[in-house]
Amino acid sequence: MGVAGLLGLAVSIVLHELAHAVVARQYDMPIRGITLFVFGGVAEMEDEPTSAKGEFLMAIAGPIMSLGLAIVFYLLVLLIPGGVSVADGEMALSAQAVVLLYLAGIN
Repeated sequence: MGVAGLLGLAVSIVLHELAHAVVARQYDMPIRGITLFVFGGVAEMEDEPTSAKGEFLMAIAGPIMSLGLAIVFYLLVLLIPGGVSVADGEMALSAQAVVLLYLAGIN
């Protein structure tokens, strides 16, 4: 569960930063690189943003990606067989569901 959670966190961070970089390139803001840290990352711009609109869209692209990932992880909890079960009025979660809920929450 720990390894799956760590891999999911790493992929989430990369996709978040990649979303910033893709939108930046669409608005002619060259990205020098993406630096990843333990709990996040940074898309490094080579120059100042060329427009306020481009800067705003680049800034919001990462959080939108994270929100999308959270929704996907949550929906996967509902779709995996045996992820959530109810017996005798008590709800139980499989190990996969716990990891997916963790990933939904951190995103």
